[in-house]
Amino acid sequence: MLAAEREIAGGLIHNTADKILAQQGNRLDPFPRQARYPLSQALEDGDLKSARAFLPEGFADQPLLTPAELVELARAISPKVKQLTEDMRPMVQ
Repeated sequence: MLAAEREIAGGLIHNTADKILAQQGNRLDPFPRQARYPLSQALEDGDLKSARAFLPEGFADQPLLTPAELVELARAISPKVKQLTEDMRPMVQ
């Protein structure tokens, strides 16, 4: 994720953007409902080509977890992660 942010935003990662917004006094919403998570969506869709852009270089080629297993894992944990995000949303607003 950080590699993709650095590539797309020229080094400005989300942590840096959060600090800038906080210093300016703007309200931050760490779990916006309209947020899109391209890696999660790509894995849920089984779209490994799109997912590779958000994974560390060579990740899909390492022997510990095959791309198919990564997709299966993402699909298995996705509902729980979404539920935890919804549960946390009221705590940060």
